[in-house]
Parts: sequence; C-alpha cells; structure tokens
Amino acid sequence: MTWPRASAEVVSSRVINVSGPQKLQPELVFRYDAAGQSRERIIVPNWSSASYGMVRRFVDQFPAGRRLMVGVNPVDPDDIAYELEWSFRQQRGQLFDSRIAFRYLVDGRAYTNATTYGVASSNRDGVRVRIDAFAPGTSHPIRYRPGDPNVIRFDLDNWWATFGSHVALMAMGALFLTMGAVVVKVFHA
Repeated sequence: MTWPRASAEVVSSRVINVSGPQKLQPELVFRYDAAGQSRERIIVPNWSSASYGMVRRFVDQFPAGRRLMVGVNPVDPDDIAYELEWSFRQQRGQLFDSRIAFRYLVDGRAYTNATTYGVASSNRDGVRVRIDAFAPGTSHPIRYRPGDPNVIRFDLDNWWATFGSHVALMAMGALFLTMGAVVVKVFHA
C-alpha cells in the first residue's frame, strides 16, 4: 500500500539533548493537512550523535518555512514519513544523494532509521527517481548489522551501484600494472 503524499511545512527544527551529552538528536516539527484537518507532528529520528556539528548540519536542511513532501499513513494520518533529498556542494558543482527512512522489525522490536544511498550524483532527476522508488509505504529488503540493528543498508541487490566503482578501479590498477611491466621489460631488454 502506497502512502499518499502531502505538502508539509517545517514549523521548527533544532538539536535536542534528551538523554545525555553524547546523545544529540534532531527534532523536526512539520505542519500538513490530512483527513481534512491541519496537523502538526514532532519527529525525533531514531539516531543520535556526539557531534553537534553533524546533527546541526542535518537540522539545517529543515529551516522553518521550508516546504517538502511527506508520506501520510492512510490508516493513521498522524503518522508521516519524510524524505530528504540530500545535497552538498563540491568545487565543480552540486551533488545529490538520497536519504531514505525505513521502518522494520528485528526480533519483534520495531525500528525506524534512515540512511543515505551513498552514491552521489550531479543528476538531480536520477536521485529523484531513486527517492520515488522508495516512496513511503512501499516495501524493500534491507540489511542490518546483527550487533546493532540501528545500522542499516538498502539496495544491496544493485550489484553495479554497490561494487561497480571498486571493480572499475581494480581493473584500472591491473591495466596500469601491466603497462608498467611492459615498459620495464622493453627498456631493460
């Protein structure tokens, strides 16, 4: 079942410290319309960091007044899923990555965590296609770390995205090694 989308406004965003100095978390407040009512929802993602700078950079992606699309649970309109088209600047332009949130069960315990795809691209439309493929309410296989189910990875069945750049770099290394051996053999002969 796909969750319908709604336009939401960020009411506020801040860094909070609810469970100790090493547990900084983002807090996001969204306002949106669903089931004929205006609603506000406070979201505290299920991750924390000791790095204020890292959490602040995440929070800065959600300034008050920003509008974005959220998925609204058709069974419970107070339950929303937000998605973030993550971007960062490099010297040659802007690169985009996607941050996808998943809800899943491990040993009967419910988790909600987000992770980035990890392959940045200058093609914003390509990243949008990836985000749409993981729309709220759709189901996808994920992998989690057995000792810490909060650490997740997704789309690992996409062999090229997972291993393609590594294989290409190894092939280039083998080519240069072969070329070097030929040059050494020719000049020492």
